[in-house]
Amino acid sequence: MSIYTKILLIIIFSIISIYGYLFKKKFLLILFIILSIIFTLLIFINEYIFIIFYKIKIKDIDGAKKYLKFIKNPKKQLIKIQQSYFFFLKGLINSMILNINGTEKYMKKSLRLGLNINYFKIIANLNLAIIYAKKKIKNIKNY
Repeated sequence: MSIYTKILLIIIFSIISIYGYLFKKKFLLILFIILSIIFTLLIFINEYIFIIFYKIKIKDIDGAKKYLKFIKNPKKQLIKIQQSYFFFLKGLINSMILNINGTEKYMKKSLRLGLNINYFKIIANLNLAIIYAKKKIKNIKNY
């Protein structure tokens, strides 16, 4: 779901909750205030990224790939910090399936966009260090 759709839903739910307040409909008021709060949080926290982190935790790579495909255009669907985690997760999945070039591309992109948590920065940098070490060893063997 794009950010603009979420904002539109927040506005609609807020209007319905105001209607519930004005006409003393407490059920509408409470229900749509809760829904608008949930969608406000979903602007800053993408639900697919949480599912992908869970799938990686239980080592279900195919499931994580499936949910990564739901995010078709990360620039429109995600804010900048979420984009960095999206590319971090893509790089992590590529490293698990031993795709070195894809891992390097996505880890660099995630670091450039700015990962917030130091733990994830360390993982990205370690993956890049391993990739550079493997590339150097390959280059040495060619000579």
